[in-house]
Amino acid sequence: MKVVILAGGKGRRLWPISTRDFPKTLHSLGAQNPLVIETIQRFQNLSIGAEIYVQTGPDISLQMRQLLDEYGYQTIPLIIEPFSKNTAFAVTFALKELKKSFGLCEREPILFSPSDHQFESDDPLIHAILNIKKDFDSGWIYLFGLQPTSPKVEYGYIEVGERCENGRYKISHFHEKPHLNEASKYALSRRHYWNSGLFCTTFETLQNECERHAPDFKHYLENTYEAELLPSLSFDHLILEKSMQLRMIPIDTEWCDIGSFDAIYERCKKDGDDNVCIGNIQSQNSHRNLIISKSKPIKIIDVDDLIVAESSEGICIMKRGSSQKNQNLSET
Repeated sequence: MKVVILAGGKGRRLWPISTRDFPKTLHSLGAQNPLVIETIQRFQNLSIGAEIYVQTGPDISLQMRQLLDEYGYQTIPLIIEPFSKNTAFAVTFALKELKKSFGLCEREPILFSPSDHQFESDDPLIHAILNIKKDFDSGWIYLFGLQPTSPKVEYGYIEVGERCENGRYKISHFHEKPHLNEASKYALSRRHYWNSGLFCTTFETLQNECERHAPDFKHYLENTYEAELLPSLSFDHLILEKSMQLRMIPIDTEWCDIGSFDAIYERCKKDGDDNVCIGNIQSQNSHRNLIISKSKPIKIIDVDDLIVAESSEGICIMKRGSSQKNQNLSET
């Protein structure tokens, strides 16, 4: 099995901590180690017997190589995209590079994983991956879902159908970032799962699915097709929302996509006033705040429910619950 860790995103909702030159995957953001390092450790320490690759963009390839070397991962290869063009291109580019340069067999399992997700326990995920390896059918795309613990409008949802072999489920529908009332219904349903963003499949299966649903991408996989001509699409939209070759495996653990400051607040340990303080922070009579400082001391006095993030790039201040809006202003 090969594991491809996708680490090319910009993390615009986490500006000014995450920037084009130093995006969120290189930060710890309340974790013990940088997010990409924690993701590597997830798959290496728990012995799934995989070859690990890190895929990233040209803007941060040098920083990524230095970080991996610093943590002792000199032998982990980088797959460097020529440019950033959403996850559909990222996945197909990785497939092409693995086959061309790393001896990928067309029916060999490949696990794709985001680099910015955290699990309360890695064991259920690794158990599910080992289960797939033991009874692998190369004709399917396997997704990993988590039972919602609350309504989240920033997550995608998988609606499952009947249970089939080995605890896997057929998939009925995808629901991408629903409104709050819909997310509330999904959270109470036993048929809806958060989409973890991880999936496992083969080159052959994705080649066949591209033939059915995305002929430009199939042509790119097989020929020296100009990548610039490919549309900028998410892999979910390109393949997963259309494919009939899907199975979902439930993962029984808490999970978080570190995609916003609100997610960091929920995930991190709180002090006695329910504040999360990362960096040189002093707090007085302030409650339920997230304060992150990368370069300057910050004092907060008599304020509640704020997010304050500071770096050499700038300062962002917002109410908790509003961090999804950050990406609208982060390029200005």
